[in-house]
Amino acid sequence: MSTAPHTGTRRTTGTSAAVGFLIVMEFGSGLLQGWYPPLLTSIGQEHGTSAAALNWVNAIFLLASVACVPIIAKLGDMYGHRRMLVASAAAVAVGSFVVAFAPSFAVLLAGRALQAPLIAFLPLEFAIVRHRAPDRAGRNIGHLIGALTGGVIVGGFVAGWFMTRIDNLTVVLLVPGIMLALCVPVAHFLVRETPVRTARRIHW
Repeated sequence: MSTAPHTGTRRTTGTSAAVGFLIVMEFGSGLLQGWYPPLLTSIGQEHGTSAAALNWVNAIFLLASVACVPIIAKLGDMYGHRRMLVASAAAVAVGSFVVAFAPSFAVLLAGRALQAPLIAFLPLEFAIVRHRAPDRAGRNIGHLIGALTGGVIVGGFVAGWFMTRIDNLTVVLLVPGIMLALCVPVAHFLVRETPVRTARRIHW
């Protein structure tokens, strides 16, 4: 008779840990989004790029996001939200490493385009928390949005602080890539997959 309470406690603890990790992951998403604006001047100097061309550092990211976010969200409904979250985090990590080690400005822009699935984290996480803890979904979604906003603010300050202390653009650009790379295995093993699937096709 004592098994059920212990089982319920373990399930609650596991759900809290998974949701807590998603909140941390969304904070990291915001951190990366706020990371690049303070570094644009240094990026321009590193690659010999004009101020006008530097606008593409953010523009290419946003344009690619518009294209891929609805597709990734739909693929999450079809094949699993955890699976697409892991794949998205892996793509963002790869894009971050491409940005850090880019030998040219064109390659850097390609890396920024690879980071576009970052914006899909939020809808995938919404679906996961609704499944894992439907009774606390509203509060958890609020925490996710708050973590995203806080991450954007902190990312701008921390990136600028790193640049003034380290003065090595490649090292500073590596920080978000390392952080996202660590999220990939943790998301795979800690977050349980959602069971709901839709058979509808993507309207390309």
